[in-house]
Amino acid sequence: MIKNTAFLIVLFVVFGLGSCSNYQKLLKSTDNDAKYEAAMDYYEKGDYTRALQLFDLLQAFTVAIRVVSC
Repeated sequence: MIKNTAFLIVLFVVFGLGSCSNYQKLLKSTDNDAKYEAAMDYYEKGDYTRALQLFDLLQAFTVAIRVVSC
């Protein structure tokens, strides 16, 4: 029983520490320059899924600025 509990605690700690990757932090960030740089890096490395998600966020931000400034 104690071994099972210890295993579950270690498992939760590992998932808790690994769940916030730099990519996840970047998605939540408000730094659009960093998002653009990371999107270009991901694109150049061939990770098109992550690059596309970041570009989509940047596009939504750009459209929002245009609507507000009109």
